[in-house]
Amino acid sequence: MPARSAIKRSIITTMCLGFAHFASADGVLAHADYVGSCPGVDEVMSSIDRIEIGLNGPLVQTAEHPPLISLVDPGTGVHLPLEPAVFPSPSVIQTDVDGLAPGSYRVHYEVLSFDGDLNVGDFRFTLDPASASATDCARAVVEEPEANSSGSILIALAPLTVVTAGLLAFSIWARKRSSEHRDD
Repeated sequence: MPARSAIKRSIITTMCLGFAHFASADGVLAHADYVGSCPGVDEVMSSIDRIEIGLNGPLVQTAEHPPLISLVDPGTGVHLPLEPAVFPSPSVIQTDVDGLAPGSYRVHYEVLSFDGDLNVGDFRFTLDPASASATDCARAVVEEPEANSSGSILIALAPLTVVTAGLLAFSIWARKRSSEHRDD
């Protein structure tokens, strides 16, 4: 009987360690990070009709933390009115922009990632229709979907599976050995 108790303790300990490893594995329950935006960081734009920000993980909306994009005139510090932010895809927030005058602007965003962490960031861009180097916001934000995290889940689960299979094999061997000793 003492052997069974030790085996059960080993299995429970291994499962707890495996869960801790799984929960801390990179990308599995990771904080979503900024991957791109339109307008881009320090980009000079010829025109702009929306602000779109992509992160590398799924985003959520709650009553306490709706997605927020604000536009600030850095010269005056005035927050310009914008439409509420929406999710055109699971890892992108977006708001429409209309009638901006040429000048420099700071974008501030706050959005809740699936892991419960609040993502906060900001960047600047310039609106200058006369600039020869100006671009437009015709392209969509490049997303890095959750596909990266599924690989991390498999990486996190592989050692746990191997250890669990080893403990199961040990348990079967110990039972068999215990029953052989009882028969003697």
